[in-house]
Amino acid sequence: MKHLIAIDFQPILAPPQTTIHTTNSTTVQSQNVFPSSLKYKRFEMELERIHKEYVLQYRDVLPWGGDIPPKASRFFSPYALWTRLQGEDGLGIVQTRVFEAFKVYFDLYMEMMIFVDQEQQHDDDDSDEITNKHMILNGTNDYLTYRRENDPARPMLTRLYGPEYTEQLISQVLFEMIES
Repeated sequence: MKHLIAIDFQPILAPPQTTIHTTNSTTVQSQNVFPSSLKYKRFEMELERIHKEYVLQYRDVLPWGGDIPPKASRFFSPYALWTRLQGEDGLGIVQTRVFEAFKVYFDLYMEMMIFVDQEQQHDDDDSDEITNKHMILNGTNDYLTYRRENDPARPMLTRLYGPEYTEQLISQVLFEMIES
């Protein structure tokens, strides 16, 4: 049995949010997951902590899932849990280690959504927040457009339902909100 797992706070901001810094003669490139505003810094720090505790510490159990296609790599953060599990132990690892990580990632996501909702009620006239909202909406549309064009379920759906119904399903159900 094979398991392909991706848990992430996917970056939706434009690639220029990428920063490059050098430490101990090693160049490290990292992409900001959240807007650069200080009010999101605690979420970035908590996400980094979660990644270290639930992913990096268990690389022997949750090995890196392999290369991500270049067109898709911008949609993965440096905090992704990206792994491929095989064999008898795979399901047990999914039910324990992966599920524990999922719960912690999800709790942080929900905390952030509550924070954003509360902030939105106070920042409606703030021009920086309006700019951030437009950047986030554009980033979301970029991701959804990428997913619509490269939906990994397309071949399976085409085999099951034919090309016409598959394209209708992908464009009108799965990714309906995208402006074409």
